[in-house]
Amino acid sequence: MLDRIRKSTYWLTLVAVTGMVASMGLGYLYHFAVTRLLSPGEYGELGILLGILTIVTVPIATLSAILTREVAKLDAVGKEEKINHVIKRFLFHKNVAVFLVATLIATATVFLLLPKKVSLAACLLILGFSVLATYLSGIVSSYFQGRERIGKLSVINTASPLFKLVFAVVIVLLLKDQGLGLFGALAAIPLGSLVVIFPILFLLWGKKEEEQGISFKKSFFLILAANVLFAIFLYLDLFSVGYYLGSENAGYYNVASITAKVVFFIAGGVAIVLFPKTSKMSYAKNKQRIKELLGKSILFLIPVFVVFVFFPQFVITTFYTEKYLPAATPFFILSFGMLFMGVFQLLLTVMWSQNQEVFPLFILGASLGIYFVLLNTLVPRYSLAGAAASMVAASLFLAGGSLLKVFRHVKE
Repeated sequence: MLDRIRKSTYWLTLVAVTGMVASMGLGYLYHFAVTRLLSPGEYGELGILLGILTIVTVPIATLSAILTREVAKLDAVGKEEKINHVIKRFLFHKNVAVFLVATLIATATVFLLLPKKVSLAACLLILGFSVLATYLSGIVSSYFQGRERIGKLSVINTASPLFKLVFAVVIVLLLKDQGLGLFGALAAIPLGSLVVIFPILFLLWGKKEEEQGISFKKSFFLILAANVLFAIFLYLDLFSVGYYLGSENAGYYNVASITAKVVFFIAGGVAIVLFPKTSKMSYAKNKQRIKELLGKSILFLIPVFVVFVFFPQFVITTFYTEKYLPAATPFFILSFGMLFMGVFQLLLTVMWSQNQEVFPLFILGASLGIYFVLLNTLVPRYSLAGAAASMVAASLFLAGGSLLKVFRHVKE
């Protein structure tokens, strides 16, 4: 009976969401710490750099999603050694070593040329290490998620932001007086991930394997294109605020955005369980089960959303101090948008698990077009509230269209 509980969807989802909440909590502690150590302008620049990192690592998220789906299908028929072969092919590829060496050389060159001042170029090179860390973390996550080892995955997802927080506080405090606080906050990101991932690489290295070929070029490019649009969608409002209103307003808006994204990130925690489970199902045979899983998954988003909507000023001033009170209004508005984005993420999880890759690309493209027009119309006129309202309208279109698409399939 205990084994049944451990394998149940509710238990796995509870573990995944708990791990995600712990991970988010530590991630937000990182932001709480750096908002107190950096100026609003520096924090706005950090937000833009992190947005760039998110977009640059979109191909990695794509590969990770496809590998998770393939691992789940192999796990369903007990092909553990084939899974090991697939994962190790990507973890220990020669291009990973080449990328690491190239980034090290480029970073060393910048520091030699600019010994007294770390420029934006140096920060961008640190993003290179973040790309490597994201790649290794994504492949390792695919292994544990696809095999539904949710407990171990949650430990990994919690440990990385914990180390990131520790590194950020220590490095920023050491470098702040030299004017390198932004650099220190950024450098903590890859360090936190690599400290956790490297021991796991050694454990996976010795596992037995059996050759297994996989071909996913068509899926990769369709999902990659959708992920690129999705990443742009998530950060387009911040970029727009930075362009029209300056870095200080971008700092306020970044606080509102990353806090409202808690709802969206909880959806990501639920999707950790939903994706491998629905990858082992099909619309034809399991439509009722898929519909039930989707409905129950959406319910996990409601409690935090309610708190955000009823207590926006309390949330902002408690966690960020009254210095960031201008973020309260856009935070309230963005909470609705992030609820819609969370619903869309769960719908997207189901669609990708069923090899539906064209429709998400289409609706993301249409939503992004609407979003772009709204931002350029409303941000100059209504400032931060205009950016948030644009996001809500575009995300409602995105979630509504996807919901109609998925429910049409589960009703057939």
